[in-house]
Amino acid sequence: RVKMAERDPLEDVQDILEPQSHQDWRRQNDQFFRVSHVYATMGWFHPSDHTRSIELDNYHAAIGPNAGPIALTRDKTDIHELRGVSDANSIHIFSPAGYKMSTITWRGSTIVGMGWSEKEQLMVVQDNGAFEVYTMLGISVYSGTFGQNVRIKEVQFSHGGEVAVALTVDSRLLVVTHFDAPSTYALKDVPDADLDDGITAFAIWSIQGQVKVLAAVHQGLYSITRQYAEPALSEEHRMHIHAIAVSAMEDKVALFHGKGKISIATGNFQNYHLEASINTQTELPPRSFTWCGDAGVAVYWDEKQLEGAGGSGVLLIIPVDEQSKAAGGSNISFTYFSRVVIAHERDGLRVIGEEAHEFIEEVPKVLQSTFTAMRSSESMLFQARVYFEKRLAAADDFLRNIKDGEPDAMNRAIFSLIEGAGYEWDPRLSRYLLKAARFGMDFVDVSSDEFIRMCKDLRVLRHLRDPRIGMPLTLAQYRLLTLDVIVDRLIARGVHWLANLICKFMDLENSRAMSKVLKHWAQTVIQTHPGDDDMVADIIISKLGQQRGIDFVAIARAAANRKELAIRLLEQEPRARQQIPQLLSLKEDELALDKALQSGDPEMIEVVLKSLISSMGARGDFNSWVVRSPAAAAMYEQLCRRTDVQHLQNYYFQHDMHRKLGVLRVRSALEMDAREIKGGLSQAAAALEHFKEDGGFLHTATMHQIKLLEVQRGLHKKHNMPFMGLSLRETVYRCLIKMDASNAKKLKDDFKMSDKQFWNIRIKALCHTSNYQELEKFSKTKSPVGYQPFVVECLANRRPQEAAKYILKLPKDERVPFYLRAGKYNEAIETAVGLRSDDLLSDIIQYGQAHGRRDIDQLVAQATQ
Repeated sequence: RVKMAERDPLEDVQDILEPQSHQDWRRQNDQFFRVSHVYATMGWFHPSDHTRSIELDNYHAAIGPNAGPIALTRDKTDIHELRGVSDANSIHIFSPAGYKMSTITWRGSTIVGMGWSEKEQLMVVQDNGAFEVYTMLGISVYSGTFGQNVRIKEVQFSHGGEVAVALTVDSRLLVVTHFDAPSTYALKDVPDADLDDGITAFAIWSIQGQVKVLAAVHQGLYSITRQYAEPALSEEHRMHIHAIAVSAMEDKVALFHGKGKISIATGNFQNYHLEASINTQTELPPRSFTWCGDAGVAVYWDEKQLEGAGGSGVLLIIPVDEQSKAAGGSNISFTYFSRVVIAHERDGLRVIGEEAHEFIEEVPKVLQSTFTAMRSSESMLFQARVYFEKRLAAADDFLRNIKDGEPDAMNRAIFSLIEGAGYEWDPRLSRYLLKAARFGMDFVDVSSDEFIRMCKDLRVLRHLRDPRIGMPLTLAQYRLLTLDVIVDRLIARGVHWLANLICKFMDLENSRAMSKVLKHWAQTVIQTHPGDDDMVADIIISKLGQQRGIDFVAIARAAANRKELAIRLLEQEPRARQQIPQLLSLKEDELALDKALQSGDPEMIEVVLKSLISSMGARGDFNSWVVRSPAAAAMYEQLCRRTDVQHLQNYYFQHDMHRKLGVLRVRSALEMDAREIKGGLSQAAAALEHFKEDGGFLHTATMHQIKLLEVQRGLHKKHNMPFMGLSLRETVYRCLIKMDASNAKKLKDDFKMSDKQFWNIRIKALCHTSNYQELEKFSKTKSPVGYQPFVVECLANRRPQEAAKYILKLPKDERVPFYLRAGKYNEAIETAVGLRSDDLLSDIIQYGQAHGRRDIDQLVAQATQ
């Protein structure tokens, strides 16, 4: 096998790509750190005109987490040379690339702290305890206060999340959570905080579950929550603490104490290390004291603090291994000749200077093994690709070494190189790592999903890191935020074109993210486009008209002060239940009614009608308007019948609808109870005057109904049972049940009921009262209805024997189905055989099968033999 090359494989890569990647790696024991040049020139740096450049030593800065924006406000505690126009009462918000995003004109009192949430909202805290929350575009979101009659000395903000902890001048700790809907409360009082020095340092320790703060007081360190304040260090470790820093995972704490010493403790302080070698050689408290991810402690002194040492600032990175121990020996140091601002990130340290933007991080393990562990599978695969491009046989030897190694060594090498490509800032080296991974995929059967995913992620990251966009995320931050959040951030910056491209590229066209992008884009066009309403509507509709899932109602709300534009946008909304309320809010009642009628949704029609009635004030005006629309009038009549009959009567009267008015009054009379019948009859009588103009039939029918109501009132008193409101047929039926034949006969004669109808009612009443003797007598008179009703009613009352008497009186060809219903199967068969009807016999057999009677088949067979 080939002997491993002694020279660094990167030397060969440099011959091809010249990535210059290895030169910024710094090694301390087994840990490697590197500096990545995010932006070589900041947008605020103007070498030819210093009056336009930003000098960071003149400003207080707040840097948003996960490559968030930068907020700067003038430091009024020191005297500075004025260059250009004074901005003493302004807060400037820049992108991480140094380009101005917005400016906030500050009219409050002295600012004591600024901090960003993960939603990229900026909280600005004043010395009187009041605070303001802004978007990155300088729009005010919320105003609040830490409390009444408080004086704020210092504020600390959580890394991510939305927690701010303020230290008052009397050493109390106050908390605000959730910047857009703040909740404020005080932490437990700190022991010994009333001594001369008070709280000398504090930091937010945890925001998981409840807010926990570490506070240094009188050589002690306390863990403080809302409920308790207890010592975090034992008595033997008492020290004067100047600064506290908590790691990204909240599992490590760094303390700057005494005369420039640094100690590291685990999250629960059970494993505490005091390393004598970690001595910064200065008693000066650092300008910034924080963590570089979880891998090291960052300590920064600016050039003014170290003016006697040459006037340059110094940044120390003190590596901390996985056992939470600081490395011995020398630390990693960086020198800066002008002011820089450092910010803790979950996976590193952001260093923002006047000229450039850098990112310091521990080199990811996969890259360490690729470029420093010469016998690792990923390193050999990388070298194989290098030699393959140089057409050298050593490429084949490296591949054989991988295959002869551990099982799945090639697979691990491929996935390590894919992951390593994501961690590289230099796109040339990222591409080469992916090429090496793809080279290895030719020799094993492995899924390409991770490879494709990484290619897509890197393309998105490259666009996000562009200075014009200014969102220099690392791969870890990108995956932590998720695409939905990244799209939200782009929307907030107004970069809709890139958000749209990312949604398409990452197959999110039909997702909530794409709908949100297009909706916000449309709202922005409405607010910023100089064209008239028709032009703006055409632009939006041409873009969104064919898109699915677009909320045109939300877009139209942005055009609430441009009525014609809003109406055109609402025309695109297919959901009537969302569209109609917005039309009503625009006072487009008639259009809303048209849409409601087209939708056929009764609830929406009712909502619009009620809105119209309310807006017109006088009911008569509405009645005059609604009558012009037949469909709307019909729905209005239905609404009034359910809710307001009196108004419906007024509507009919106003428009001379005599027939409808009369019917309505009669119905109203019929719905009254017995105590109100007299008034109901009077209303019905009044209705006759209207019916005379509409024809004799309705007049006669109403007269009969009034007469019937009078008769029913008498029957109600006589029999003490409800008769009111019954039909003529039901009234006669009840009289017969009550054996009141005389009144039944009188009703028949008075109301000219036919003999057939009267006979049917009497047959039903006799069967209902089981008066079959009288029924038989009645059947012997000449029947105008035949005998079938006798049979039907007897069977309905489950009296088949009685029914059989009348079946015999039916014509023979009508008897069979009634015999079957009466259970007289032999008689049915004999009748069918006697008639020689195959159809009737077939009906009998089918009846037996349908009712599970096999004996019927046998009876038919015997009868037909």
